[in-house]
Amino acid sequence: MEIVEKLKKLKSKHNSFFKDFDPKNRLKKADEIISLKRQIDLIHSEIISSILSFRVDYDIIYNNLKSNNLHKFLDKNEAIQNFSVNNVITNSIGYSRISREAILKEFEDLCLEYWSDFIITSQERKSLNDFCKENSIDILTQQNIEEKIRGGINKSRFNVEEIISFYYLNEGLKLDQILKIIRKEYRLQVPIDKVKSVIDSFNNDLSESEVRIIDGSNIICKIDFDPIEIYVKKVDKLNYLFEFEISFITGTSGNFNILISENTIKNSSKERIIEIITDAICYKNSNSDIAQFLEMKTRVRNSILDKINL
Repeated sequence: MEIVEKLKKLKSKHNSFFKDFDPKNRLKKADEIISLKRQIDLIHSEIISSILSFRVDYDIIYNNLKSNNLHKFLDKNEAIQNFSVNNVITNSIGYSRISREAILKEFEDLCLEYWSDFIITSQERKSLNDFCKENSIDILTQQNIEEKIRGGINKSRFNVEEIISFYYLNEGLKLDQILKIIRKEYRLQVPIDKVKSVIDSFNNDLSESEVRIIDGSNIICKIDFDPIEIYVKKVDKLNYLFEFEISFITGTSGNFNILISENTIKNSSKERIIEIITDAICYKNSNSDIAQFLEMKTRVRNSILDKINL
């Protein structure tokens, strides 16, 4: 690996000062030695960052470093040690974190391409939704990634579709008038065809990501967190990797469904179903923050036990 070869050369050069010069003569080379050490530290940091962000395979780079006796800085790093332990556990259950991160990175790149002009067309929305469905990316993860990408492109986080909706539906302005306002007042260079596509879609703006139609007879229970209502429903199968799926209910102020497969319900105890519902609510409200998820879990479970009778 190129980065390992670079590190090998720097270490060899750095070590040569301690091998070829006595302490007195090394003092004369202090600036060069310090510069080399800084370069080595930078490469160490780059390798650690690449491992933790899944840009490189931990096992491959560790073994490469070890074969050159350059691995000790990884053995001493607590974050890497924790990563290594997690890696062993996830690999033992057949879950590849690297593959998963690669899929999420591919989705981020797709979002970056589609959001680059501040608007998602109905076809682009379908492409994003299809990618998530095919790769088991749940709707909350999808929303978080899209919001991160959109916020990076549109620093003021203007909702361009809402702006178009207001001036078209409320003010009755024409396409060229709306485009002028967006470009002049909001300073967003949105292509005219994208604005037109939004206007054309107002009568057909319900996307697959917003709702999953479920027969009302499949409701297992309703949980009230006044004024929010949560419906737990059974479905034939789930689209994603979890034991539950979240779907939003359009036309309501935050109500949502928790979907559980019929097979899971059939083969699970009441306690297990309550645990799945608890996980779903905590996941929905923790924004992928594991600490917050765990802090909420006991309270949410107790609240569910008080509210429902399965």
